[in-house]
Amino acid sequence: MESQQEQRLLREIRAGQRGACAELARAHYVAVYQFCAHLSRDPEEAEDLTQDTFTRAWVNLGSFRGESSFAAWLHRIVCCLWLDSRRRAALGQAALGRWADEGSRPIPEPFAPLRGLIVEEETKRLYGAVQGLPES
Repeated sequence: MESQQEQRLLREIRAGQRGACAELARAHYVAVYQFCAHLSRDPEEAEDLTQDTFTRAWVNLGSFRGESSFAAWLHRIVCCLWLDSRRRAALGQAALGRWADEGSRPIPEPFAPLRGLIVEEETKRLYGAVQGLPES
């Protein structure tokens, strides 16, 4: 996309013209998706990253100073989102590992008759915690 046309679209977006937003997204969508697909190696994750990238870009458009190209700015957003997703995945795996380790400890003998209730309660707590997580 030409720099002048991109600058015009950015001005229109900042002025509240939604059509300019769609035009700018169309101009960069394929390149952003391909970069996301390259990083994630998963088409569904690439699609999610692409959508998150454009969402983050529109929300933070005021912080785009134009010191680099808009495409470079979008690619930087992709990198940050992808790294965040990797960190969250690693933290989730670590938490699951800790939970599994804790769950594998034997239930003390005095509580043996309540074993089923304890397991059920722990399961409810786990599902409640998962339901309380933000969708992202």
